[in-house]
Amino acid sequence: MTKTEKANNSKSTGQKTSLMNLLIWCLIVACFIGGLVVNYIYFPALSIYLRIAGWIILLIVMFGLSLLTRQGKSVRKFSKEARAELRKVHWPTRQETVQTTLLVVAMVVLAGLVLWGIDAFFMWVVNLLTGQ
Repeated sequence: MTKTEKANNSKSTGQKTSLMNLLIWCLIVACFIGGLVVNYIYFPALSIYLRIAGWIILLIVMFGLSLLTRQGKSVRKFSKEARAELRKVHWPTRQETVQTTLLVVAMVVLAGLVLWGIDAFFMWVVNLLTGQ
């Protein structure tokens, strides 16, 4: 196979993929519009719980269809990679969490007291200078 044949073959595959993506997205939009029409025109008197169940089923179908698109595949790949990274995370023990939290609270209180002291000092200086 020559380079031009490979290039033409990849272009053809890319065009088929983009056409398939477009068709799937059109199907998703058609499902949504169809759901609206059916919900508000044909079944307005039906129980709200049945209508909600219908919407949930329709949303699951639309979500499944969206996973078949190029964007859906990239979202699926990202989710798998994020899950793999989460497995690598070292989660602290309860004792480490409590100690770190107490340290943060103590530092916040200390910083607050230091800032209050600096503010009080400058207020004293300003009062001294203005004669109040």
